Amino acid sequence: MGGVSRLYKNKYTPKERIKRAANWIDKHGVITLQEYATLNNLSRTSASGELKKLSQGDEAQYKNIRFIEFFLQKK
Repeated sequence: MGGVSRLYKNKYTPKERIKRAANWIDKHGVITLQEYATLNNLSRTSASGELKKLSQGDEAQYKNIRFIEFFLQKK
């Protein structure tokens, strides 16, 4: 009944992932959660957690980017 557990090694640092997402947003205007996950070789769960941490709360590093459901877009 156990599942398959996978550990993913991140290809990119958090700063590199944000830069890649910012470049995508500059080109396309918006990035979906799935696009962010695929672009940065992350699972959807990891991508969602990372985006929430970066964009919400008192300690958010990127408050100029907002995370709404599955989209990131410039304010």
